[in-house]
Amino acid sequence: MEALVSSCVVLPCTFNYPISQLPESRLKGIWHKQTDINDRIYDEDNTLISDSFKGRTKLIGKLGEKNCTLEINSVKNHDNGPFCFRAEIPKYDKFSFVEKCVTIKMKAEPAKPILDHEENFVEDSIATFRCYVRHTCPTHHPTIKWSRSDAKPLLSYKDNGHGVWEVESLLTFPATKEDNHEEITCSVTFHGNMQSEVTHKIYIKRSINKARITPDSTTEFLEGVEQDITCSVTYMCSSDQPGIVWNNGQLVGITSYRIIQGTEYEAKSTLKFTAKADDHGRNIVCQINFKGTARKVTITLRVKRSMGSLDWSFTMPSAIAGTQGSCVVIPCNFKFKNSRHISTDVKWYRFSPSDYSLVYNKYESINNINNKFRGKTSLYGSSNDNNCSLKIQPLEMEHNQERLFPWLDKSPIENLYIQNFKDETIALEVTDSVEKPQAELLGIAKVGEPVTLSCSVIHTCPPIPPKLSWSISRGTRKFINTPLYNGKWKTTMEITWTVEEDDTSVTCSVSYLGGQTSKTEISLNPLCPIDQVQITPNANTEFLEGVEQDIVCSVTYMCAKDRPYLSWSSEQLPGSMIQITKHGKKQVARSTLKFTPKTGDHGKTITCQADFRGNIQTVEITLKVQSK
Repeated sequence: MEALVSSCVVLPCTFNYPISQLPESRLKGIWHKQTDINDRIYDEDNTLISDSFKGRTKLIGKLGEKNCTLEINSVKNHDNGPFCFRAEIPKYDKFSFVEKCVTIKMKAEPAKPILDHEENFVEDSIATFRCYVRHTCPTHHPTIKWSRSDAKPLLSYKDNGHGVWEVESLLTFPATKEDNHEEITCSVTFHGNMQSEVTHKIYIKRSINKARITPDSTTEFLEGVEQDITCSVTYMCSSDQPGIVWNNGQLVGITSYRIIQGTEYEAKSTLKFTAKADDHGRNIVCQINFKGTARKVTITLRVKRSMGSLDWSFTMPSAIAGTQGSCVVIPCNFKFKNSRHISTDVKWYRFSPSDYSLVYNKYESINNINNKFRGKTSLYGSSNDNNCSLKIQPLEMEHNQERLFPWLDKSPIENLYIQNFKDETIALEVTDSVEKPQAELLGIAKVGEPVTLSCSVIHTCPPIPPKLSWSISRGTRKFINTPLYNGKWKTTMEITWTVEEDDTSVTCSVSYLGGQTSKTEISLNPLCPIDQVQITPNANTEFLEGVEQDIVCSVTYMCAKDRPYLSWSSEQLPGSMIQITKHGKKQVARSTLKFTPKTGDHGKTITCQADFRGNIQTVEITLKVQSK
């Protein structure tokens, strides 16, 4: 048997005896070393046990049931045995089973757990991971922990026989695109506090033919403000191109089609939608019609109404998040119900049940601005464009959960009850933590060919967006800043470069104005193209009897690690040493055969074989020999 040092080991043992019924009270069980019956590792009389085993052994089997199983705890590296069981019945008989002794093989390091799972999971499917480890200490089973805390694993134990047990943990969770290239770790702690672990990467494939709609039902639509609603689906065959309709044709979107990569296609329809107050609770239904089938996806509108008790109204989100030390721009638009005022003075206030505290006023002394916001606020945009957006920089943790609202009326705000504005305020959410940037490989990475990587981050500071950078210095870069909704912006940096053999992974890093950083690594594992092996001259060439001629076998490949072995197969035809040369960015392997044909060689075949570590290509030539 095997045993882990510092853990425990259970020696399974059963025995038989000529007497059919053995009273357990009269039966005594002893374990001893094979070489000396008095060198005991277990005895019910503790004084008879060898000092090195005292307090570490326990008989866990019931002798009356002919079970002599022994537990050895806190295993030492010298507990190797062999150990034998001895049965004694006072005044009756004694017998040592010296021909059935057990030897223990010590292990200084614990076994690594085995982690089983599918190579790839489809997005939105259930990902199942099985982690198990074998051991010989069933009285103290190892514990298994996972690096993920969002799912509850299922634990089971199994007796494999001959003293070997197995503990297994089954973890399941819905696979999402955010899981792609994430790591999952299974950690095992053995009795005695020895530990081992195994880590694998998760790979997610995009779900095909699943309809998606953005934004979702949790998004607020601002009354009177146009917003895009997008419905999309991916499919595999161009002949399956679907049609997309909104609310049974009552609403009209703009539909486009594109190839994502390879044979994967995307259909997308964008609906330009301006919400009205009575749209609150209304469903927007996108129906995607494939041949013979249809898929529907729905969102329920949540419309934030503008203030209706004044001559003017404004629209803005109910909450906006920002990063400490950076800036935040609160998007705000206003309009007047009747004629527009000649000039519009935009102010901003902090909501409080007890006072009217100014956050921004162009014409007020800075001393009259709330001290949390003093010197940190300005308008972002022009009121001449009906814009009342406010920029706060730098954003501090003390701004967290503050509620703000704009004021455009000429009459003093003190003339109205401030409680009227609570539902019209925006809540600031400030955090010091940042999310990882989202990286995506646009296409398939092949050595020697250009590929594009996209890295993006969502933020709320359009004047000074977070800075994105790549770990690779080659190639061309393209920066894109895209407004999303509710004050959110998406900053994207794309890099296009020619893939080299050593480009196994690329890291995208982001840094914020407040000093926070984060990064995402994306694995490339680029493919290495290999051309077809060739032989010259070709089959139409005539060879002259007795005249030496070169036959050349060559193959072009991209990666140096793929260097092939070239060999000739015929009647003992030696080739030259393989020569490797560079041809542009490619490698060329070439072998030359010095061949002098005889008349009897006419019609024979010479074959060249290129072996790329098991990927074998062959090419042959049938000889045409002209006699002298």
